[in-house]
Amino acid sequence: MGGKRYGVAFALKGPGAGVKVLEPGKWGKQGNQIQRLLQAPARVFLLQSELQIGEYSIDQLKKLTEHRAYQEKRKLFYGYIDPHDSTRLRKAYPNAFKI
Repeated sequence: MGGKRYGVAFALKGPGAGVKVLEPGKWGKQGNQIQRLLQAPARVFLLQSELQIGEYSIDQLKKLTEHRAYQEKRKLFYGYIDPHDSTRLRKAYPNAFKI
């Protein structure tokens, strides 16, 4: 980003979650995958899902990232890759997604 390289941590969720919208409790077996994501030694934190990512999941990611940035006194980044963007990535890089 901006000509700089940053470490990135991803939380990946496939279509097998059994719900249509992923709220925080559905991220991980104990609903703590977003919290564990923010423990990674990274500066960029991303949620990716084949399902719709709920606003509370995004809000939790935002607040935890902001809290960590405040504690570390440095800029951190967060974002998400929803089903629409996941499809766009698969179409743009078909060789990277061969089974």
